[in-house]
Amino acid sequence: MAGIDKTYARNYRDYLSLRGWIYSKKKKFRMRGRIIRLSNFLYEDLRKEWFSGERNVAVMSTPQKVDAWLYRHCPFQFVTDTIIDAYNLHNLSEKDRLRKLVGKIVAKHAYRVNE
Repeated sequence: MAGIDKTYARNYRDYLSLRGWIYSKKKKFRMRGRIIRLSNFLYEDLRKEWFSGERNVAVMSTPQKVDAWLYRHCPFQFVTDTIIDAYNLHNLSEKDRLRKLVGKIVAKHAYRVNE
């Protein structure tokens, strides 16, 4: 699996809350021999007026490794709900959800980098 592609927010307040949380974490991932910050996946400079009406706005795009970390750590329901929907994790236990997200990697060892 490649990843959920994009995460959408319904309102500007959710975006700002997620953005603040991401920057407060200073989380880094090792990917293809490089260190990449969680904040690199976030779309910057989104405008408040883009969040009008019923339209959802893409706020970030993440690979599967980041999705697994977000599922385990992100406090925002709209992010974890997106991950559950994208990976079809409904009706699975927490342990099985983590196993499906990280593939063949044992779930408890999947989060070693900069926790």
